[in-house]
Amino acid sequence: MPSPRILILGATGGLGRALHRHLAARHETTSWGRAELDFEKPDSISARLAAHPFDVLLNAAGMTSPDACEVQPESALLANAVAPQMLAECCQARGARMMHFSTDYVFSGVQRDLWFEGDETAPVNVYGRTKLAGEKAVLKASPAALVAR
Repeated sequence: MPSPRILILGATGGLGRALHRHLAARHETTSWGRAELDFEKPDSISARLAAHPFDVLLNAAGMTSPDACEVQPESALLANAVAPQMLAECCQARGARMMHFSTDYVFSGVQRDLWFEGDETAPVNVYGRTKLAGEKAVLKASPAALVAR
């Protein structure tokens, strides 16, 4: 069985770089940053993905600064919810697997123990709310997708 072709989004961030370093030696891996796919321009996502062959999409991209999200909530919504939904729709249509990376900011921060996937979400800021909206949109658009917090 051939090795899956992996597309990593968020190549300029810490997680994206780490994923690329870990996977590139064993898989055909392409990494894109904002220059290759700008989440604040969602109209370009479908065509850009359609032009690139991949079997697995790892989405480590998004607007990740809680402070910036508070100042630019519209941009945060585009980057953290609208664009991930479009990615998931594209993956679903082509039969590709998607893994979307989220955040523990979807929780309230009140609990002092470890968080578990079934724990109640209660984001307290724009960053957490948009990331939670992205999780829900991804799973609705592509039920086989994975969400990691």
